Amino acid sequence: MPRIDHVESDEGYSVEIGEVRYPAVMIRYQEGSHMMDVWSEAMYKGDVKFVLDPSTTKRWAPPHETEAIGDATRELILQRIQAALLFAGFRTDRHDAW
Repeated sequence: MPRIDHVESDEGYSVEIGEVRYPAVMIRYQEGSHMMDVWSEAMYKGDVKFVLDPSTTKRWAPPHETEAIGDATRELILQRIQAALLFAGFRTDRHDAW
């Protein structure tokens, strides 16, 4: 039975809906040995289910926290998260003003 809270891509990354402290929801992105938690807000009205906070894509989790992440990589990570969540049936948006 497929899990709707975890999506693995054939491009080498995975996205998982992690810790939930409503309305805050942690989305875990993993690419090889690199991982980061991206925070979002759960929405209960309309067709958008998660609003992602792009400011939380600034660093990898240890032991890779000192590796720089450029704007293009951050954008790619956000696009991948949104695509994976859409695949799982969740529409998303971004809140760039947090």
